[in-house]
Amino acid sequence: VREPAAAALGGASQVRTQQAGGANAAPAPAAACVWVGDGFAPAARVAFVSPVDAAPYLRTVPADLACFDAFLRAAGVLDEFGAAQLCGVLHTLAAEAESAAASSAPGVVTRHTASAPAAGAEPTPLAPEALELALALCALVARPEHGRALGAARPLAPSAACALHAPSDLVFDDAPWLADSAGAAAA
Repeated sequence: VREPAAAALGGASQVRTQQAGGANAAPAPAAACVWVGDGFAPAARVAFVSPVDAAPYLRTVPADLACFDAFLRAAGVLDEFGAAQLCGVLHTLAAEAESAAASSAPGVVTRHTASAPAAGAEPTPLAPEALELALALCALVARPEHGRALGAARPLAPSAACALHAPSDLVFDDAPWLADSAGAAAA
C-alpha cells in the first residue's frame, strides 16, 4: 500500500501546519493505493475476487499478495465488487465512448466528462472490447445478490446498436393490445 509521498513525508510538520490553519494548510492524505501486479490502483477499486476481468476499471489482488489479506482489507480492499462499482464502470464505458466519438469528430473541442449524451441524442456505440465488458458487467448486476443491493446505483445496458442506455429506455411493448384490453375491462 502506498500513500502519497507528501503525506508520508509531512509527518508532524503537516499537523502543525494544519493546526495553524490558513491558506497554506496541507491537504488531507489521499486514499490508499494497492499494487495489483502491473501498477497501483485505488484500494476502493480492488477486490480479492471478481468473476470478470474489468481492468483497468476494477482490479483484483494478485495471488502472490493474497496472503496479506488482513492488511489489504484494512487499506480498503473489498472482498468482492458490489453493484455500485459495477454500475460505475458501465457509466465510465458510456462516457469514454462519448468522449472518443466527440474527439474523433473534426473541429470539435470537447472536455472529458462522465455525463450522458445530450437529451434526444443517440448514445455512441461501444468498441467491441468495451461491449464485451459491458455485457459481462450487466450479467453480474442482474444476479439476485446485486439486484437487491442496487440502491442508488443505476445500471446501463447495451442496445441493439451497441450503445449503453438505461434499461427502462430499452423496454418494448410487443403486445400493445393487452394494455388496450385491460383498459377496456377496467371501464
